[in-house]
Formats: sequence, C-alpha cells, structure tokens
Amino acid sequence: MINMSNLLTVKNISKTYQKANKKAVSNVSFEVNSGDIVAFLGPNGAGKTSTLKMILNLISPDQGQIFFQGQDATHKNLPLLKNTGVLLEGSKNMFWSLSPIENFIYWGGQRGLNKKEATEKGLFLLKRYSYYQTKSWDAANYWYLLCHDCASPAIDSR
Repeated sequence: MINMSNLLTVKNISKTYQKANKKAVSNVSFEVNSGDIVAFLGPNGAGKTSTLKMILNLISPDQGQIFFQGQDATHKNLPLLKNTGVLLEGSKNMFWSLSPIENFIYWGGQRGLNKKEATEKGLFLLKRYSYYQTKSWDAANYWYLLCHDCASPAIDSR
C-alpha cells in the first residue's frame, strides 16, 4: 500500500548491468516524506548513483516501482524532475563550453523554466552566493540545480 502523504516511495527496485554482469542494486525499498533529509552511504560500487538514476528514470530498474506523491513514476519522471534538483557525480552535469548563465538556461529549460526565468534565477543565485565574478565551475555546478525552485535538491558526491 502506498502512503499518499509520502513524497517518494521506492519499492523493491533492482538493477543489473548486463554487459558487466554486475548487480548494482538489489531489492531496495524506502520512503521519503517532504522535508526529510536522506543520505545514501556505502562504498564505491554499492549502487548509490544507480539508485538515484533509477529514481530519476535516467536508467530503468529491472524490477520494482517508484512512486512520486503517490503516483507511479517508474517510467514517467517529468513530475519528479520539475520538483527535484539533482547533481549527479560531481562536475559532469555542466556543459563546459557554456557559460554558467547558459547552463542555467539549459538546465532550467529542462525543468520547465523559460529563458527569461532561468536567466533571472541564475543571475540571482550567482550574485547572492558571490559566484557572479568567479570562474569556478565547481561553484556554479552546485547552484544550477536550484534554478527552478525545486522542492527536493539532492547532490550525489564523489
């Protein structure tokens, strides 16, 4: 039974990478309520990033289900993406050939913002956190995930 008050419910998801013959995630289940802070802890190769990627529907689970606000999101991730900011595996999320503002426009657009909204939000965040003048991509990398006022930011650190 799915509790409709949960933000996210993950039920028995598993993932095997066939080419490597590697079971990355085995029968994982958990619930997240609005306002919860969740951490995945484990050694390299434990399946932390694979679990996040399945939640975001970037890869498909071999079995199990993912529910967002009580609705099956196993193969439909748009509602989740509009309300979640995720930074996967450090700096691989930015397009290095684009400026920080261009990255805000791109990633904001992926989350439903128009160009004007993404630009304004990006400039606000860069100025607010004193990164407007910086050339540090690592710094800008973390703030783009907030450009669409997500309800659930998450960072997958290395």
